[in-house]
Amino acid sequence: MKNLFKLSLALLPMFAVAQTPFAEKNADVESSLKKIRYDFPKEKINKKNGAGYSLRPELLAKPIKKIALITYFIEDVGMSKENEIVNIAKAWRTSDALAQVISNKFYDSSITALKSTFGESGMELLTPAEYLNTEEKMEYYKMMRVRHSILKKQKTMGASASVSSKSSMPVGGGWVQTTTTTTSASVSRIRVTPQGKGYKPLFFLNEAPYTKKYKGDPKPMSFPVIGLYDKKQAQHLGVEMAEKFDVDAVLAVYIVINKMHKKKEIYAVRSITGYMWGPNPIQREEGKKGILYCRGLMFCGARGFYGKGLIIKHHKKHPELSFDGTSNAMKALAYRMTNYLTTGKRKMTILDEESEE
Repeated sequence: MKNLFKLSLALLPMFAVAQTPFAEKNADVESSLKKIRYDFPKEKINKKNGAGYSLRPELLAKPIKKIALITYFIEDVGMSKENEIVNIAKAWRTSDALAQVISNKFYDSSITALKSTFGESGMELLTPAEYLNTEEKMEYYKMMRVRHSILKKQKTMGASASVSSKSSMPVGGGWVQTTTTTTSASVSRIRVTPQGKGYKPLFFLNEAPYTKKYKGDPKPMSFPVIGLYDKKQAQHLGVEMAEKFDVDAVLAVYIVINKMHKKKEIYAVRSITGYMWGPNPIQREEGKKGILYCRGLMFCGARGFYGKGLIIKHHKKHPELSFDGTSNAMKALAYRMTNYLTTGKRKMTILDEESEE
């Protein structure tokens, strides 16, 4: 009997399901922090006149206590493939039905970790069920669309592919007729919120489709350009929305996923992102503006960028969708933000390569 027991223990690893790459990279919070980095402008506001792009936490009149989670969604912008030799153009993305399942599961694995981590720093993260506590607030949220500067337009088309081929045939008299044939394919982007939680998908920036030449932007919010910075978005989210919901700041969290192969069931996480906005602690008098001044600010932001993507399902290696590691990733996301909001510094651990501001 003892030998049989030993044999059983020896065979256990053979039948154990291996962790997905996403779970491996998020095995604990420290591991998650290696990938989740700050993503918001380093140019803090001026101490005297409030001009600039991001918050100086030391200027806040009071600590941040209440934060509204204004959206949580998964996004798939699609993938594409081109082959000019055989004249093939393909584009695909996650199906609507499966995207809903993935959104629900990610949220269920995220919300407790987000709430508890913000709570450790004395900040209460509120869900729609908690901050949409009047008919007026519910109606405002229902009808609301984030306002943007004129140069920022939301894209509806996702990945696309196009190839062209030419064929020639004689038509007599020494003439040759050449015909060009173009084959193209494209898919629409999708943003899917968890069912029954009261969220709506909101637009902040256009995530780029993954290609062989372009893996995506690891820090899309870190480098504002004068004249292109979306001041309308910052003011709408940081001032109007925060006031409407009676909170100190608002937070958006979203996850970009991809179906990695048109026919095979392989799915991966491309990035995990959290952005927070609030009111500028230096409010100028009405009418007093400036090219670098805005009444609303990005308080902070963090983003886990995974390049080619971290697999959460593989039809052979990991046949079931796995959301293991999600809570660690969300804790790391929240730790980044609470660290900056309480210390005003970007450097958090010896693992960080970013310099202190």
